[in-house]
Amino acid sequence: MGKKKEVKPDWDLAGEMCMLSIEVYETQESMNIDQYGYHLHEFIEDDTVGTQVIIAISHEGRVAISFRGTSDFTDALTDVLSIKKRWLHGKGVLFWKPRVHFGFLNAYLPVRKQILSSIKKLTAENRKRIHITGHSLGGALATLCAADIKRTLKLPVTMYNYGSPRVGNKKFKKLYQKLVPDSFRFVNDKDAVPTMPKIAYHHIGNLCYMDNGGEIQINPGFAMRVFDSLQDTIGFMDLEKLTDHLSSHYRDQLEPFTKKILPLFGEAMEIIEDKVDGLEDVVQDIREKVGKYV
Repeated sequence: MGKKKEVKPDWDLAGEMCMLSIEVYETQESMNIDQYGYHLHEFIEDDTVGTQVIIAISHEGRVAISFRGTSDFTDALTDVLSIKKRWLHGKGVLFWKPRVHFGFLNAYLPVRKQILSSIKKLTAENRKRIHITGHSLGGALATLCAADIKRTLKLPVTMYNYGSPRVGNKKFKKLYQKLVPDSFRFVNDKDAVPTMPKIAYHHIGNLCYMDNGGEIQINPGFAMRVFDSLQDTIGFMDLEKLTDHLSSHYRDQLEPFTKKILPLFGEAMEIIEDKVDGLEDVVQDIREKVGKYV
């Protein structure tokens, strides 16, 4: 039996996707994704189910879709509707068909047509890779969208999510893994949300586990899986299982691995300050040399 191929995320891309998953919580007026190298192409919102999503394009031309996580009571109701419903794609008989969380599907469908239409237009002349992200509920919607775009538009897709709950049954997981193998789901230490829903739901993608020591383990081995199972069963009786779910905590955990979580103007300011310091040294040197002759 061959050794399983080692995979790892693109850390800079992980940083960019994390910041887009945070910025999408803002209103359209207060959103500022330009500071992270993207401009807003389209803002999509459905008031009935409370879904909010943006389509953004990086300065280099990368297309990204970011879904907002839970932010109000309407979203919370969607989160608890854990009944499964048949997924849009895939074959099977009765309960052996790909099935997904009813609430997540209900939140995705109202914005689906507009997303697919926009992406189809953006990729009409250049069938570029689509990058999809989201935090919490947004991570679940990113999962659905990634599988949908790959199956419907036949475009290459990369998906990074943060603190996402489980989305579908084992049949959906199998279909998803085949469609979008380039998927990374980040779980921050004791975050309780990724342990839900518990019964007959399965995670997708490559696990990037952020431990409390600042390390990020990619698809950890048996011991870690036992720990994850224990966490899933009994949970954590402390505040960390809530605070570890905060999008800002995911950002902070990524900081040692990439500078892409920092605003571009922050990097520019550091460069300018270094240049100014260098110029001051040059000016001082010139003054000292000229002073000998005046």
